[in-house]
Amino acid sequence: MKTWEMIKELTENPEKEFICKSKGIFAEQKAYFYIDEYGEESIKIVNNETGNAIKKHHTNREWEEVAEVKEPVDFMAAVESSKRVRVEHPYISQPYEKSELSRDYQYLGAILDILSAAWGEDEIRKIILEGDWYIQ
Repeated sequence: MKTWEMIKELTENPEKEFICKSKGIFAEQKAYFYIDEYGEESIKIVNNETGNAIKKHHTNREWEEVAEVKEPVDFMAAVESSKRVRVEHPYISQPYEKSELSRDYQYLGAILDILSAAWGEDEIRKIILEGDWYIQ
């Protein structure tokens, strides 16, 4: 589907995620719905490799829905995978930008940086031990 169709789908079904089907540098793009720190509904397109937001996006790109039906794993399984991971925990909630921990797959180092900047040791420990970890 084209970019405009993907955006329409996201506005109608905000729980969906899409990945770009293009080749080269565009192959690592992901689009999803989120609520920003001001409570505004938004659609974000990011480079999945770097996590950087895309400022300009061509409307003729092809997208496909991410069909994710994965079971959560514990923290050690996420660490041992050496792949990008994400975590879900009640401490991580909308509308905060920190909620991207639950939406975006990132390398473990980036997740730990965000955790250490946003929460204290007790909260980090609970997120790590009690969180639902997903491997990309």
